[in-house]
Amino acid sequence: MTGGNTAGDARPAGPLVWLHACTETQAIAFAELVLRLAEDRNDLWFLITTQSPHVKSRLDQHLKITTLPQTYLLLFAGDDARIAAHWRPDVCIWTGGPSLPSMLSEIAQHAQVMLLADAEAVGTGPAIPGLRRSVLSCFDRAFAIDEENRTRMLVMYPDEARIEAPGPLREGVCPPPCNDSEREDMTRALAARPTWLAALCADEEFEAVLKAHERALRSSHRLLLVICPAREEDGLRIKTLAEARGLVAGLRSDGDDPEQEHQVYIADFPEEIGLWYRVVPVCFVGQTLAAGQAPQILPPAALGSALIYGPLIHSARALTDQLEERGASLRVKNPRALAEAVVLLLAPDKAARMAHNAWEAVTEGAVVLDRLMDIAGSVLDGGGIPDANP
Repeated sequence: MTGGNTAGDARPAGPLVWLHACTETQAIAFAELVLRLAEDRNDLWFLITTQSPHVKSRLDQHLKITTLPQTYLLLFAGDDARIAAHWRPDVCIWTGGPSLPSMLSEIAQHAQVMLLADAEAVGTGPAIPGLRRSVLSCFDRAFAIDEENRTRMLVMYPDEARIEAPGPLREGVCPPPCNDSEREDMTRALAARPTWLAALCADEEFEAVLKAHERALRSSHRLLLVICPAREEDGLRIKTLAEARGLVAGLRSDGDDPEQEHQVYIADFPEEIGLWYRVVPVCFVGQTLAAGQAPQILPPAALGSALIYGPLIHSARALTDQLEERGASLRVKNPRALAEAVVLLLAPDKAARMAHNAWEAVTEGAVVLDRLMDIAGSVLDGGGIPDANP
């Protein structure tokens, strides 16, 4: 990633996409959009802006893990048209409503297409007669956060074609792959046992997870823990810790398969995490009870797991808050609470209901992200705006 905090950076040659985020969730979604748009366009540049120091700080943290190609990150304070005149974007994707009229008017002089995401009818601009409508007219498409806001926006700007309601903007999810044959074999091997997964755990979490499993075994003596460390080299250490507690453990890197006598199965190939997300119905998200890198919340939810996680959810707070509101996850504070959550979710109907709620919550955001991707890609390729429902 390149970049700076002022407009003093030279505007690079070539097409440029400007993405303006008001919230942490929007910023992370835009980071994914950058990666997707850049896949087939090595000459494409990106500018991600925000007026929130908190959002910029969170995005900076995210970018320590995920490197974005040819991207500038800019924090600005006010409605300064000179910033827009400097960057001259080819495509602009905005959030937060038309609250910066001078800047948006200047962007409209240069951009081939302007898109407004997460649009809401309330609070979309200063209470100056005609301003909201005139600034809204800068956008070729506005994507309302829901149907109610679309209806209200149509009163303000009655153009059915311009205002869509694909839902809220959120990062999508590209589930990690797995070997289908291996999946079938493992599904059969685990079919007769209640099983839970501790996924991509940090080393500081191993003891807590094993302690929680010991507690859960009191309620379900045939319960199997599949634990996948974030680092492959930690597998043997986990086995040693498990056996020190009197738990019978199998180690995948030793060639072990899950056996009936195993109480703990150590899946110490992190690259196989897509397999375990698919075959184990209950998932504790590692690196949330102890500090880690970036907890993986979206992939297991999208693949049908009931989710449990600790308090350290880093930049995913907005997502986890929504998951909890929708009854799609459980947050725990310590090994005792983790054990209680696992036992609760051993009931198949409870786990299935939570997994369904999680799947709905994480996949609905992909609709608007895919739509933005289609429009931006089409325009950059020299085409127009594709229909929403071809």
